[in-house]
Amino acid sequence: MKQDPVRYVAEWWVPAPADPDINTLYFNPDGMLGFETKHTGVLTYDGEEIELELFKVRSKLPITHYHQYSVMWGEGLDGNIFTLFSLGSKDWTFGGWTNIKYRVKYVVIGQHILKPDEAFFTACIVQFPYLRNWLFHNNLSFQQIGGIFCCSLDITNAHILAEQEVKHGVKWMLKDNKTSKHTIPYDVTITQWTEFIISAPEGLPLLEYIRHIREFSQFLSIALYREQYPSRIQFFKKGGDSRFELLFEKSESTDPGILSMIKFDVVKEKLPSMLSVWHENYDRVSPISSYLIQSFRRKSIFEVPDFLILAQALDGYHKRFVNKIDGKNHKKYEDGIDALLKDLKGVECVERCHIDTKVLSDSRNKYSHLFPDEEISKAVDGRELLWLTKKCQVLLTCCLMKMLGMSNDEINQCYEKSPIQNMMDAAPFEFEK
Repeated sequence: MKQDPVRYVAEWWVPAPADPDINTLYFNPDGMLGFETKHTGVLTYDGEEIELELFKVRSKLPITHYHQYSVMWGEGLDGNIFTLFSLGSKDWTFGGWTNIKYRVKYVVIGQHILKPDEAFFTACIVQFPYLRNWLFHNNLSFQQIGGIFCCSLDITNAHILAEQEVKHGVKWMLKDNKTSKHTIPYDVTITQWTEFIISAPEGLPLLEYIRHIREFSQFLSIALYREQYPSRIQFFKKGGDSRFELLFEKSESTDPGILSMIKFDVVKEKLPSMLSVWHENYDRVSPISSYLIQSFRRKSIFEVPDFLILAQALDGYHKRFVNKIDGKNHKKYEDGIDALLKDLKGVECVERCHIDTKVLSDSRNKYSHLFPDEEISKAVDGRELLWLTKKCQVLLTCCLMKMLGMSNDEINQCYEKSPIQNMMDAAPFEFEK
């Protein structure tokens, strides 16, 4: 998400002053332990990368002495203040005086924060470019009256669409902040400001907020069946109503259009519990869901690892969320896939896939080099392997929906007019043979 670079000229303290814990962990670049040093420099942000360049820094010490910092402070010529988090050296030289460049992970504008684990902020507001697609399009009903399309938006509970305490004192909220509607013949324009809000009255460290944002980003990616990333992050602090902007490395979200996989109008009653389940299981499910989300990316060339990633993710899901629950210990890969298919019996999109567990198991074993090439197997290759990969994608998506607490009937409702149904209808022979 490159943009025109924004540059902030400021004085920078290396490292953040007045904290003995930080000063005992890192040497200052000029070798004075326990004393703050200030350097002029420029912070540059282009949306994809944050870089700090300090000018005329003494560089006689080994680079390991000032390779990275947890926190750094800055104050601009215009009085603006900054806190930089997680800095790592990008470029340096030895001897004399030099400019040093740092790669910066996060920047808070408007506040000095002493330590990375300081629970300074009590709320975080996050915007996603396509969050409105999920909360809005699935909740929109159209009525045609005399050639003029009128729309009605069903939003209840004072524009709070979902709210759930995911851990003690920490809440997730989906909120419609502003809705305006302008209707003229043959044209409907609706502008929405939908936000994901994390509230923590006792405060949370910045990096813990980032973890919550990553969790919801993955949830939204699965719901929309496209990769989703935040486009803006702001914070509130205790006892105040000022917003503090966060600069971070942005990634491009994929436009899902008007279709989604987990439909808001189908799950809105149980959405709070689904968010709670997602948070509670995130450490276990994140590697699995990450592989699924990566598979959403459009690629010009299909490769065997694209198949193996999903085939192994299915095995991981079975071992973590299904195996031994019914008292059975499925040690064979094929038996695990059978158990997943049995659990999703009656789910239309899974049954349309006609997944042959032997074909899937042998293909996974062949390309993982788990048995000799000359051994007789039902492994597939080429175009058949491509469509087997698509079937794994469908199966894993339904498994995650099941893990979130959705019934098979609800999965079937979500399947109608979904990206998966579109994909299947576009190539029915490939899925149903």
